[in-house]
Amino acid sequence: MTSHDLCIVCTLTSPTTSLELLADLSFFRFSQSIASIKHHKMATSIYSRKRDLAYLTYFIISVPNMLLMDFQALYPTHLVPGFMKALSSFYINTYNDRFFITHPPFFQAFIFSEIIFQLPVSIWAIRALPRDSPKVPLVLLPFATLVFGTTATCIYEFSQWDVPLQNKIDLSTLYGPYLALSECH
Repeated sequence: MTSHDLCIVCTLTSPTTSLELLADLSFFRFSQSIASIKHHKMATSIYSRKRDLAYLTYFIISVPNMLLMDFQALYPTHLVPGFMKALSSFYINTYNDRFFITHPPFFQAFIFSEIIFQLPVSIWAIRALPRDSPKVPLVLLPFATLVFGTTATCIYEFSQWDVPLQNKIDLSTLYGPYLALSECH
């Protein structure tokens, strides 16, 4: 039964009651609107929302990582600055990550997903998380699903490589947090 139906029933029984009910319903709707506005203006501090703070930290770290490391596979070699080449060389020499050496086709597809979807969402999330945007869960669920799938694929792939166990453990310390954060949302 809607508020309109209630007013009709009340009018049939008592005209005074229907006016009182209408006034009560109007005040109730008004107070709900005010509460809703106050909620949106008074977002809870990001520092009190520990999980959101962890996500914000992740996004702040991920954006430069994408631009400086992951996207190098797609940049024309002559346009890559020396410091980025040095960073990539250090990473490859330290972790022996074959994805950054051979650039397998599936990994290139994952990098395109970073450009098309993950980078824009990450930039959006850096602004949306501190504001406690109600859209965060809706946007981050498909993001987390994609990150989980791509990271799980990479972890499975490097677990099959013929490299020392320590190398696999080192790579797991880099890829593992992405997997863990994508499962938490």
